[in-house]
Amino acid sequence: MGKFNVDQFIVFDKENPEIYALFRKLALKAFAVRDKYSAMGILHVMRWESMLHNNHEGDYRVNNAWGSHFAKKFMAELPEYEGFFELRSPRESSIAKGG
Repeated sequence: MGKFNVDQFIVFDKENPEIYALFRKLALKAFAVRDKYSAMGILHVMRWESMLHNNHEGDYRVNNAWGSHFAKKFMAELPEYEGFFELRSPRESSIAKGG
């Protein structure tokens, strides 16, 4: 099993709830102006904003591999946004249960 699997994401997410909270907030903002968007784009915005506002202290260090997991969690948690993020593999229902 790889480092960025669902089980590892659940652990990462529980240890860092503020990261998903910001991801969710930015995804909702993006949805207000777009029908679809990129999870990677949101992660990049998070890093950019963190860099500008935290003066390099406390910058977000989020591996891009978590992007699809955040996208799956977002759409599982908020089914009305299903399809906002394009996924390359089938949704894993365990994200909704454990994340």
